Amino acid sequence: IGGMVFDVVQAGSVPAAVRQTVRKVSVGGAPTPMEAKRALAEIFAGAEIIEAYGQTEATDGVTMARAGSVFVREGTVGRMNPYVAVAVARADGAFAAPGREGEIVIGGPTVMAGYYRDRAATAAALRDGWLRTGDLGRRDDDGYFFVTGRVKDVIITGGENVSPAEVEEVLRAHPDVAEVAVIGTPHPRWGEQVTAVVVPRPGATPDAAALAAFAAARLAGFKKPRRIEFVAALPRNAAKKVETGLLRQQFGG
Repeated sequence: IGGMVFDVVQAGSVPAAVRQTVRKVSVGGAPTPMEAKRALAEIFAGAEIIEAYGQTEATDGVTMARAGSVFVREGTVGRMNPYVAVAVARADGAFAAPGREGEIVIGGPTVMAGYYRDRAATAAALRDGWLRTGDLGRRDDDGYFFVTGRVKDVIITGGENVSPAEVEEVLRAHPDVAEVAVIGTPHPRWGEQVTAVVVPRPGATPDAAALAAFAAARLAGFKKPRRIEFVAALPRNAAKKVETGLLRQQFGG
């Protein structure tokens, strides 16, 4: 999982006896920045870096990006495996064309029958034989999938939709940023504003205005963070996933 990858990379060293025995490193469970995957490739030289995508409701690894694609097609989680069907659905339920964003849906024998004693949740998740993952994504012309965010995490600011993952990717490229989470927080005029919660790299003292300018040069104006907060660490659950709900509570979301 991305948070565990960050811990390994931050540790700075792995015993040679461990490095030499590792043949494959599979990441998943949460988006893993390209920089972290490259760092893993350096730490475990000779090991294949694989990125997989899936959900508990459909098993992990419904798509997989092997070494030949994980570094060539930046951000991809790979192609679907032969035992499942994966597609991107529009809001009206029809399948989206390649390159168009929508909700990732999964079908096939590995999809759950339903949630235990929860008919309402089952009906919301399973529609027309497909599992609605709640993940936003797109598929390219060659069948490679890209996860772009969560449906519930989309920030609506002034009527425009902003994917937190897109803003996070840009800010993560700044040399002073170690980790970042982007959330929507209330704004009296726009409804929500794009807010970035940043963990600085050790020894760095990033400036909020400079980070905002860095993002503005690489994003559409409405996607630029209007508010930037600095923290020592991002809150994570037991699975090492960032708890954005806690960040919204902390910063007024």
